[in-house]
This record gives sequence, C-alpha cells and structure tokens, in this order.
Amino acid sequence: MKRKMSMVTLVVFLLLSLVGCAGGGSEGTGSSSNGDAEYTMKVTHYLGEQHIIGRGLVELKSLIEEKTDGRVAVELHLSGTLGASDEENLNLLMNGTAQVAAVSPYLMTQGAGIDDFNIYELPYVFNSFDEMFAVADSELGQEINAKVAEETNAMAMGVYSNGEIAIINAERPL
Repeated sequence: MKRKMSMVTLVVFLLLSLVGCAGGGSEGTGSSSNGDAEYTMKVTHYLGEQHIIGRGLVELKSLIEEKTDGRVAVELHLSGTLGASDEENLNLLMNGTAQVAAVSPYLMTQGAGIDDFNIYELPYVFNSFDEMFAVADSELGQEINAKVAEETNAMAMGVYSNGEIAIINAERPL
C-alpha cells in the first residue's frame, strides 16, 4: 500500500510523469511563497486540486519543498492555468516552460512514437496494480523509460493508476 501511495505522490498522470530539465518562474495556482528558493519548479496539469491527480501534485509540492529544506520552490499550475490539455502540457515540458507535467501515456505512443508505452494502456495486460508497478520497475520498464528520454528529452518518473477501465453497453450484459 505504501508503494502505491508513493507512486501516486511522486507523480500523477494517467500512467506517466515526466520531468524536464529547465528552470522557471511565473505565478500559478498554489505558487510557493518561498522567496529564498535556489530553484523554482513549475508543475502543470489541466485538472484541479480536488481530482486525484491534483491532490497527488499538491502532495508532491509539499514533499519536494520539505525534503529540499525550501531550496526548491514548486509552483503548481493546475486547472489548465498553464496548459489546458495533455498535448499542451507535454509541449510546455519539452520547451522548458514546465519541469513536471502529468500526461497520459497515449501521448508517448501517438506523439513521440514510443509504441512500447502502450503496455500501460491496454486492458487486461496486468492482473493487478502490483503487477503493473513491478513491470514499470523492471528491466522492461526501464527500457521503455529510456526510449521516452531518448525521444522526448524528458524522463519518466513512474506510473500510477487513474482507475480501472469500465466497459459498459446499454443492450446486453458483456
């Protein structure tokens, strides 16, 4: 259970979190008030603070600022205040405007051509969340992450679940 919470806390996006390499400095929702920070990190997502992804990013901000003794200030740009879609947030990450973006894995397959990332999107590939986390931490997961870094100049920090896929229909039981 602690492992699952760590993954959600570390980064939240529909299965992928990316960290870029550039610094930043504009106001956003939940901006840090720490003027003594040596580095400012912008974190962007299009959902708000009350969504599970937003709550995870709020916790990430708290942990980063606490663990770095305030040397790193985190500016949260939630509810689309910096980027209103996964595509926009990935672009912000890749051009250095944001340092962390919570984005969906389909972006890695469609936008960056990293077909291996489909493993996290396909239904019924994993028997449990623990199995998914084990694959993400495995040699295979590291190979996929290396492809992300090579193709996007960003780093995948982890995976998490945003819930299970529900398959429904209005005509008959599946």
